[in-house]
Amino acid sequence: MKKIIVISFIFVFSSTHIFAQNSKDKKFVRQEATNFIKAYNNADIDVTLKYVYKPFLAILGIKEDGLKTYYTTLYKQYGEMGQRYDHVSLENPAKILVKDNVWQCAVPYQTTIVNETQKMRIETKASIWAISEDKGKTWRFIDLVQYDQNKIPSLLPIFDTDLQITPLEQKKL
Repeated sequence: MKKIIVISFIFVFSSTHIFAQNSKDKKFVRQEATNFIKAYNNADIDVTLKYVYKPFLAILGIKEDGLKTYYTTLYKQYGEMGQRYDHVSLENPAKILVKDNVWQCAVPYQTTIVNETQKMRIETKASIWAISEDKGKTWRFIDLVQYDQNKIPSLLPIFDTDLQITPLEQKKL
């Protein structure tokens, strides 16, 4: 009987510890994702570069030394189009999955984009992909707004196909 009680205690303690750790990790992911998306939306290139998952940009043909130029050009184009981000909110991250010692999860978000030139507002829902290659100590992100769930693994072989990405939704306000 003592063995059963001890084993039960160990199981409950272990389960509680795993849940608490995952909860703590998800809180940290959300905090870091918020830092990334705010920097991205405010054209803060240095902070964006700190958080962006650079290997994905390399897959797209953007070299490390060209990242600053890439983002400078991107933000300039946004400005010329009269586009700015008015509001962004992040939901809680999905379950953190581990594939080949890489932690990853999706962070759903909603943002309101204002286009001054066209006098319109657009609400967008999508996901940021969060990835950690050091067991959750640091997180990097890619905004998957323009990628279909089924095509992502061909671009990112490390992407866990069990991860559910919020499909892009847009509506004019």
